[in-house]
Amino acid sequence: MVDYYRNKHYLEWTRLRKCLVTGKQAEVAHHVRDRDNSSGIGLRPSDYRVLPLLNDYHTTGTYAIHRIGAFSFYQRFGIDPYRSIVSLLKEYLKEVHNVEVPHAQGIEDRELIPLLEEKIESLRPPEEIEKEKKLEIEIKYNT
Repeated sequence: MVDYYRNKHYLEWTRLRKCLVTGKQAEVAHHVRDRDNSSGIGLRPSDYRVLPLLNDYHTTGTYAIHRIGAFSFYQRFGIDPYRSIVSLLKEYLKEVHNVEVPHAQGIEDRELIPLLEEKIESLRPPEEIEKEKKLEIEIKYNT
């Protein structure tokens, strides 16, 4: 079973990174959809599977990812979304939790992402996780 992690702090932290296209401070954290059942129609991927982008490259510009599609976007700008996600997760672990993640020999970035997600979740206070789960349920069912 895939967990759909929610972490507002991580999303806010990601928005403070540099946009992968321009190098300016990002405005949005774009959720990366994948074919591993971690996302789907009406289902937002894990908050750890995000990329920092300017709004122009997220939704409003000519070459925005939501206009030209993810594959075309990544190809146009030479972005490897999985490598970028892993890099961000490692940076977050180091900066926020002072946890150094060594290079994982022989493990592809796509396989490493769930391990890094679980590591971050294991370091979060349980109350914070529960609060975000409740909020997600409230939003989903409009309660």
